[in-house]
Amino acid sequence: MATQRPIRIEFELAEEDLDYFRDRLRAAQEKYGSKNEAEIIQGAETLATRTEASKVPAFVEDRLDTLRQMIAMLKDPDWRLEGEDRQHVLNALTYFADPEDLIPDAIPGIGLLDDAIMIDLASNELRPEIDAFAEFCENREELAAGAEDAEPLNVSRDLLQNRMRRQRRRAARRDYARSASYTLFRS
Repeated sequence: MATQRPIRIEFELAEEDLDYFRDRLRAAQEKYGSKNEAEIIQGAETLATRTEASKVPAFVEDRLDTLRQMIAMLKDPDWRLEGEDRQHVLNALTYFADPEDLIPDAIPGIGLLDDAIMIDLASNELRPEIDAFAEFCENREELAAGAEDAEPLNVSRDLLQNRMRRQRRRAARRDYARSASYTLFRS
């Protein structure tokens, strides 16, 4: 029996395609924005955990790992993401609080495609937050292992969150200069 080679499918989302996802996100923010953050986080967690019991394509599982990182940064008591920083991540997760997404998740193979696209868009938007949180977790592990060059948690958190904010501001200025729609996840 011959081994089947994986098929690579690539597609590019044009600005009008991104506008469609922005509109869906805005609709979810209007519908679920008044929910408390626990309900928004629960919606994202439900997507992640519901798929754990089923076989999902690798491209979806990779993105669900990223979604789990976004959830973890909100729930981590040491990271203490607050205020505008916290709201920025919650805005990104609001889409997942809507159980009626674009493609019904139960459709095998493609049911999670819209979720995967939205996770990609969110991870691009939240790259400074995701990178800073990953570095914080790595420092925490080094600290727990007794590494002498590991920063104390409060120092690490403050440095990384300040860097994250600077990167986000620079990205917003860069994106604003390119177009009027400078961010996907503004409420």
